[in-house]
Amino acid sequence: MFLCFFASCCVGVFGRWRSVVGDQIAAHASPTSLHEGVLTVSAESTAWATQLRMVQSQLLAKIAAAVGDGVVTSLKIIWML
Repeated sequence: MFLCFFASCCVGVFGRWRSVVGDQIAAHASPTSLHEGVLTVSAESTAWATQLRMVQSQLLAKIAAAVGDGVVTSLKIIWML
């Protein structure tokens, strides 16, 4: 389940997640909410959360290319229990 405050933006980000980030990342992390430009991404482990933090600028660039500049301005990467 995810939370979104602007449905059209979420459809782009959430609906294209796998194609934007790739199969490997999508298998271990998923977007859970988008609020005021902050996309929360839940990782399956602390190791994956760390990996995502290391590549977050590349992820933001890929997301912007897919859904437009300014839709997602930052990532909040969390580890889901």
